[in-house]
Amino acid sequence: MKFSKWNCMRHLIAVPFILSCAVSCGGSGDPKDAPAQQVDDQNSYSPDILFEAPNEVWAGSNLQLFVQVLNDGNNNASFSWKVLSGPTLDLSNHSTGALEVTVPNVEQDTDWTLEVTITDEGKTASKQVTIKIKRKVNSVTLTGIVTDQPVANPKVSARVGDIGFIATSNAKGEYSITLEIDEANKDQLVQLVAIDPQNESIQFVSQLNTLNTLYSTAGDDSILNSRENFRVNITNVTTAEYGLIRQANLRPLTGEELLSARNGVDTAQQLVLAALLKLVADNDEYSLPAGLNSTRTLANDKAEAEAFEAEVREKDPDIIALTIEEIINDPNLIDADGDGTRPTPDHPLQGAWQLEGEPDVAIIIKDGKWVHIQTKHKEDEEDGQPGYEIGDFNWDAASKLMTVTLSDDTNGVFGWDEDLTTKAEVVNDKLVLTFEQEQQSISFTRIEDINNPLVGAYYEGSLSGEFYLVVFKEDGYAFELEYIASNKGVSGSNYSYDSKTNKVHLELYLDQLGLARDPDFVARAQNNTLQYKDGDEGGVMTRVLNLVEPLAFDEQTMAGNYTLTMDNSSDKLHPIALALNADKTATVTFNDRAHTGSWRINQGQLLISGSATDYQYAFGVIITPTRQTEDGMKVLNLTFVEPEVSNDNDDPRNHGFSLATLKKQ
Repeated sequence: MKFSKWNCMRHLIAVPFILSCAVSCGGSGDPKDAPAQQVDDQNSYSPDILFEAPNEVWAGSNLQLFVQVLNDGNNNASFSWKVLSGPTLDLSNHSTGALEVTVPNVEQDTDWTLEVTITDEGKTASKQVTIKIKRKVNSVTLTGIVTDQPVANPKVSARVGDIGFIATSNAKGEYSITLEIDEANKDQLVQLVAIDPQNESIQFVSQLNTLNTLYSTAGDDSILNSRENFRVNITNVTTAEYGLIRQANLRPLTGEELLSARNGVDTAQQLVLAALLKLVADNDEYSLPAGLNSTRTLANDKAEAEAFEAEVREKDPDIIALTIEEIINDPNLIDADGDGTRPTPDHPLQGAWQLEGEPDVAIIIKDGKWVHIQTKHKEDEEDGQPGYEIGDFNWDAASKLMTVTLSDDTNGVFGWDEDLTTKAEVVNDKLVLTFEQEQQSISFTRIEDINNPLVGAYYEGSLSGEFYLVVFKEDGYAFELEYIASNKGVSGSNYSYDSKTNKVHLELYLDQLGLARDPDFVARAQNNTLQYKDGDEGGVMTRVLNLVEPLAFDEQTMAGNYTLTMDNSSDKLHPIALALNADKTATVTFNDRAHTGSWRINQGQLLISGSATDYQYAFGVIITPTRQTEDGMKVLNLTFVEPEVSNDNDDPRNHGFSLATLKKQ
């Protein structure tokens, strides 16, 4: 593997051990091992005792202690146990040489001294053992953002039962907080509260699941971000959700109660309440109703919220719908599938990967294929140039050995080196390649950004045949790889992205594809897909690595009549009627006008398009399924029209993204 930067990785392996010892309690015993016993000479004796005990145990764990009298020929010995110091525990019911108990919980590491007394034919002897009880702690670090618009340096706190924690935060609204809780409290719910230090009446809340659930979701690195649980973002939307739970007079205390309470939240009501909170936080023309001291109070009070909604609608009938549209288009506020967790990939190495210090490089591993993209020439490397390489890879899970058989290579010496023996594994969500001959490792990080869902790699087609691949990196680099018979090559750009208008602007620095086109287009990433509109064309691409469990429409069963209802619709908007005919023609009816076109399923998404006629502009509808509900399929919807004359093909007035419900009639 040839890159200009090598990163060494060292692994420290800690090997735990348990010390077991056989102790003789006779007159020759070491005083440090056998504490002196005050005994009656007439009624005592010194048997040979085998006593096995660990030096340390975890609080809450199962402890087994065994005592054996080696010179008890009649097997008549009886045993009694008691605690001499440390956490109390009733051992009166234990009368054999085998003691099995649950170790008591402790608030800090504590010495625990037990004593066993052996009685045989009227004679007794005692033996003590001291074991350190280690406090068992579940530790997880939450990282997210406090946002409506990001709140600078927010005051963030977490509460787990009766225990509180304080986070660190920055001017971007990002926070980090580490929760360390005893094993005994692992089933307590976690609640996050954020306060704007510039205006302490702006308060947001997010109710999370139990600490144990968060710990499990975080994985090996014990760091939980919004890719793994979207509710670590503390927002007006999460505040509205918990507000509606409180309005229903519910106060969930367990994970089961929380799930039940969430299922009772109406999404449309949640968006309206979130919009009211956003108006108070963002819009100078609106403020909290008299007598309320915070946005949390407003969210929790049903009567006050309804009265405030009526007041807002009377002042501006459209402001709530417009504000909901802003919320829907903010990727930090809406998780369309209601999940926010990344499912297990099809292959452990699957993903889009980048190398620190090499912004012009990307590696894609998926469907048995290795794809390497290089978009800049390096002055000190004459045998390497911008280009790509594609090959089949094999990986042995036991040995970690990885091989790649290249089928096409245009970037010279850059990329995979078939002469090296290479081991590959993902450690703490990083791809680590180790080269045995060089005794070196390089580490790649995933191409993703929890605060910008556009960042990632997307493709159309099949990596085993013809395909088109695009990569957006968080550092502002974007790559394209087109691999079809008529055109093969890569492009490299610096890009900018406006999350409000969904506009992407490219500044090309490498063009092997002959891209004579408008450098601006519209795109929005949501979950596993990227919906895009480029002039009079639109489509959908699939992420290389799924962020949520995939959901797809089935072309064989898709024909039929549907209603498409916008989740953010106001009273003046009506559902869109879709007629998808078996011959692949389609009719889209809205505002009492019918528009004709055709439909197809592409990568599990529904695409409807129509050409310009005397009575309609050219139009397109792209519908991506996100979640099945009792009311129908929740979808992300991109609609666009293409006027005959327009100074800007991607004018925001000509397209719209929205969350909607698709229901078959």
